[in-house]
Amino acid sequence: MYHCSQKYQLSSEYITTLDVTPDRLVVGTASGEIILVPGGKLLEEQDYSIDVVGFSRDGEWLSGVGQGGRVWVWHRSELVTTLEQGDAWIDRLAWHPQAGEFVFSLGRYLQIWSKEIRDIVHTIDFTNSAVRTLDWHPQGEWLTTGGYQGIKSWFRPDWDRDPVCFDLPTSAEVVKWNPDGHYLAAITIDGLVMIFDWLDDQFANFPWRLQGFPGKIRGLEWSGRHKLVTWSGTEIVVWKLHSDPLIGWEPTVLEGHTDLINVVSACTTNNLLASGGKDGLVIIWQGNKLHQTLLIEQEITGIKWRNSNLIVATIDGEVWEWQNTRAKGFGK
Repeated sequence: MYHCSQKYQLSSEYITTLDVTPDRLVVGTASGEIILVPGGKLLEEQDYSIDVVGFSRDGEWLSGVGQGGRVWVWHRSELVTTLEQGDAWIDRLAWHPQAGEFVFSLGRYLQIWSKEIRDIVHTIDFTNSAVRTLDWHPQGEWLTTGGYQGIKSWFRPDWDRDPVCFDLPTSAEVVKWNPDGHYLAAITIDGLVMIFDWLDDQFANFPWRLQGFPGKIRGLEWSGRHKLVTWSGTEIVVWKLHSDPLIGWEPTVLEGHTDLINVVSACTTNNLLASGGKDGLVIIWQGNKLHQTLLIEQEITGIKWRNSNLIVATIDGEVWEWQNTRAKGFGK
């Protein structure tokens, strides 16, 4: 069972974004703050919302972006560089799964920043529209993006090579690779989830199409190689691939929330999911069963697992750490 081991009042504003390492966490807020814990160090304070903060794979580097058109990069807690991008709203950023570089969106362009030269190393033109979503393949050789009329994957060893494309009559709003990189899941703007087989350097021609959601699909998360989680309205659906691929992905509905679900996070070390929403509840699910309900009494805006511990951010600027009875908190 889980109990609250730490509680931080980091801001008076809505926490928009959250990331963690084994010994640190960082949040961004709607009022433009970037705050590092332990210590509650204010790394940045702007007049615009912060949309994404993220640590590098080794936890040594940290980056942040938002509505103000700036990209910040820190090594540990020391500012290394600030990239000025005019008045662009930057709302997509992802660190490479192995290398010391990250990608961020800039309208219809993507820019890749590298710690090796501490600057931009490549710019990509998505062409069709603004970049709506991006994700690195787990092995790191492909960068996948989505937007109007399709999904495109670029080959990192040769950025100038033509991307692998899958054309769509709609817009891809979210793309996410499964843990071994064999499947790519995508949410489209017209309420469909598509799952693509990845054949080393191309998409299979006929993706699975999952539909019948009660409202807008607010997100998706892989909780295993053959298990995809989606959430819409007050429902979570766990999709599991049948042993017969002709049957496809079979759904199981998880119900327990009384208002919109904002976020779901899968724990990589065990068979747990955590969900949080506007009802102020965090529900921990084990398999397809409710394991524990945590009452926060504030709208939940972010959830991250830190090994088996759970980090929860709220609309009122608080961060809670919940740990199982055998875990230790990271302290102040």
